[in-house]
Amino acid sequence: MMRTLPVFGLALLSALAYADNNALPAAPPSLPPEQSSAVLAEGSEKANPSERSLLHSLGLLEEAVGLFEAPKMPATPPPAGLFGVYMVPKGKFVVNYLPIWWHFQGLQSGTGSINPAQAATTVPAYNAGGNLKERILPTQAEASAQLLAGMYGITNYLNVILMPSYVSKNSSYVTYKGASGATALGAGSVAASGVGDTYASLQLKLYEGYNQELILSWGISFPTGSITQNADFLAPNGKMVNGRMPYGMQLGDGTYDGLPMLAYTGNYEHLAWGVMTRARLPLQSYNSQGWRMGNQYEGTGWVGYEFIPSLFSATLRFTGVTQDSIHGVDPQMASISSGGNPNFYGGQVVKGLIGLNVRQHIPQINGGGRIALEAGMPLYLNLNGVQIPEQWSLQLSAALLF
Repeated sequence: MMRTLPVFGLALLSALAYADNNALPAAPPSLPPEQSSAVLAEGSEKANPSERSLLHSLGLLEEAVGLFEAPKMPATPPPAGLFGVYMVPKGKFVVNYLPIWWHFQGLQSGTGSINPAQAATTVPAYNAGGNLKERILPTQAEASAQLLAGMYGITNYLNVILMPSYVSKNSSYVTYKGASGATALGAGSVAASGVGDTYASLQLKLYEGYNQELILSWGISFPTGSITQNADFLAPNGKMVNGRMPYGMQLGDGTYDGLPMLAYTGNYEHLAWGVMTRARLPLQSYNSQGWRMGNQYEGTGWVGYEFIPSLFSATLRFTGVTQDSIHGVDPQMASISSGGNPNFYGGQVVKGLIGLNVRQHIPQINGGGRIALEAGMPLYLNLNGVQIPEQWSLQLSAALLF
């Protein structure tokens, strides 16, 4: 998928340049100051022509046809779950509180569901040999991440983003007696919370034409989240033991990760749209505990409509994610737990999401504010091995532009 990024970018640039050089429509009149100032980040004010596009500054596009003279109309904000697909003007600063919640329930292998008793009698324990089956299986899980993002406009076509996180996870499980069989011994739960990984990125505005933008971003995930969280759990012999929690219960992934992204957005009157592709690619072979997450790739597309100008809008989004299983193994994780099997991570997911946005100009800060929600659920799941599938997610975005 990474090989498609430059091809996608070149094709999109060619199409936009062709459209701008062939019958560019007349520019609409400038917005009234009170309407223009109500736009938060996604609909920033008209920039200086010399700073409206990185490609223009490099002399790769012409302005003879007035390409950079068309003012950018107020855009319907992007979905709450897509921070970073827009840019802020030079000298402006956005602070955004981005909590997200997930709910997981049941068990699934591939595209089909499986009950815990069935898994306990048919799924071999990881790297254990003999007749030992999986003895500890999850039944339900909750996870949340609290992110606080700051975005600053170094220029109109170069922004910087910093985003720390705080993560909480809770998982319920059932333990089965002995080395095999479907006799349930008891149930329990484990939990972990603390600082998660930290993200930083640079954004380049490659193109800005008539109500259209193309943004390239390269970020780094810093391994500030713990990968050595332990907990007490019920063992198959009936005793409570203390051990390393599964990979999915750790607070980070323990590696520096590359975070490339390419996003195209456009709008016409009250309608907005966009497509984005991004990835998370570990930059190290293994972390300090001997494993790393698999490469993750995502593609998403959305449309939005502004029902009340500069105030209320809604979005519809579809996203697809594919992720490899975990590479390597942490020897301290219990092989009798399905969550301790590195092969039981990743897969393919397609989700549908709907969102609501409310924004308003705030004179006291000479900027604007936005509250947005986005709720989603999987439409298709094909999971690697036995996993607890996602049932729904909810994302909040509370932003202020200064």
